[in-house]
Amino acid sequence: MGSGVPSLLDNSLINPNSNLGIPFDVNVKVPRTLPTYVESSDQDKLYAAVRGKEKHKKSIFRDLTLLRTADNTGMCRSERANLRVV
Repeated sequence: MGSGVPSLLDNSLINPNSNLGIPFDVNVKVPRTLPTYVESSDQDKLYAAVRGKEKHKKSIFRDLTLLRTADNTGMCRSERANLRVV
């Protein structure tokens, strides 16, 4: 640090208040990753599978309504997987 140019390890670059005697206590939040979302091609496959049900045809409308609600509200995969239909 004798060259006159501050280095990255210089405390004054990390904490500009170090020369002033002012405590500098900052907690930096680490950003979370965004949740995975359902691709539109996967949504189309899921809709087709529900529409093509051979059994339980009376529940097709209900199932499609639940899927559309999940899509329109922006639910991620894990939230959909944890849904309990009674």
